[in-house]
Amino acid sequence: MNSCKLLLCLLFQFVAFLPALAGNSDVSREYEQQVQSLEQRIEELENQIKDLVEDKSEVTELAPEEISPQPIQPTGNEKLLPDISIIVDTLGTISTTKLEPNRDQIQIRGIELGIQGYLYPQIRGDVFITAEGEELSIGVEEAYASFLQIGNTDLSLNVGKKFINFGKNNPAHREEWPFVTQPFAIRNLLNPEEGLTGQGAQVNYLLPLKGNFFCQAEVGIWKPSAHHHHEHAEGVEHHELGIRVHDRLYTGRLWLSKPVQDFAELEVGMSMAGGKGEESLGNPKTRLYGVDLTYRAWPAAHKQILLQAEAVRQKRCLAEGDGARNGYYLLYSYRTNKYNEVGIRYDWASLPAPEIGHDSGLSAIYTMRLTETSYMRLQVTKGSSNSSDDYLSTFLQFVWGLGPHSHELQ
Repeated sequence: MNSCKLLLCLLFQFVAFLPALAGNSDVSREYEQQVQSLEQRIEELENQIKDLVEDKSEVTELAPEEISPQPIQPTGNEKLLPDISIIVDTLGTISTTKLEPNRDQIQIRGIELGIQGYLYPQIRGDVFITAEGEELSIGVEEAYASFLQIGNTDLSLNVGKKFINFGKNNPAHREEWPFVTQPFAIRNLLNPEEGLTGQGAQVNYLLPLKGNFFCQAEVGIWKPSAHHHHEHAEGVEHHELGIRVHDRLYTGRLWLSKPVQDFAELEVGMSMAGGKGEESLGNPKTRLYGVDLTYRAWPAAHKQILLQAEAVRQKRCLAEGDGARNGYYLLYSYRTNKYNEVGIRYDWASLPAPEIGHDSGLSAIYTMRLTETSYMRLQVTKGSSNSSDDYLSTFLQFVWGLGPHSHELQ
């Protein structure tokens, strides 16, 4: 009853309002225009809803395999464009001994061009071309493909020419060393200057250990690169250094790493290699054994403590005399902040059999990092050798890089 009364009241009010509305033609026209505009807008919205419903019905009628997403335009590595980098190593040397062939000189020790990229999601290619020596002779330092995973196994594979994974220092590029000069143990017993390289293949197996242990076993077969003469100035005795295996070199390495607390890491490695020596030595059976220990700690932001030790034993089965020779180095390095690092290294290494004698030295090292990809390093070495009296050598190194490979240099 109350609802009917309310409706009648509203109807009477509306009827009473009509004459006033009709008497005002301007208000009437404005009202009609607003109504027409609203009706047109409603019609447009209805048409849009109708189109959306039709599009949806067409998509749902397609089979799942017929629905193809819009292709994503590939960029960077997806286009198989390699990363190209260059690193330049400049060295100035002052020394009191003729054992340093480039003493009292400033020269470019090496230029490295890196070309790297993915050939496939699980296959990577790395090529490093270098220019070294007084004439900056061009050569291939490394060129290898890495199969990062073979099937669904924990196996991986490296094929090509590369630094052989023996010990801790030998596989690293020169700009990644935490010092200027190569340790005597690597120079005398593996290969001088650039380290031991070879062409061949290496299979890696990641052991499925539980916990925070990382353990990897590696075996390889290589054709070693030609050994180098360790040249000195005229009048200084020359020594044939390195392993000097001419045919095939078989290698193996087992290394394990584990976090220590929340800010440190401990790594232990064991390496071995063997092959037949050069004909000039009588083709002796030659063996290399190595062990390395590395401890890294990050006590605070931009601070790092590095303790590294490596020992190498070379053994040649000679017809006469003892063919076993040993060498090692100890390194302590402390990065005080983002830009400065200080260190000390002690070296001792025999000359390879059948030669007699050894080299030793104590080095102080200071590194100033200019940017993430460039640094200056000062190394002062007090050394001794059977071929020379005690000597003092000072090295000033400047390394700079451009491109993705020139990451923060170690």
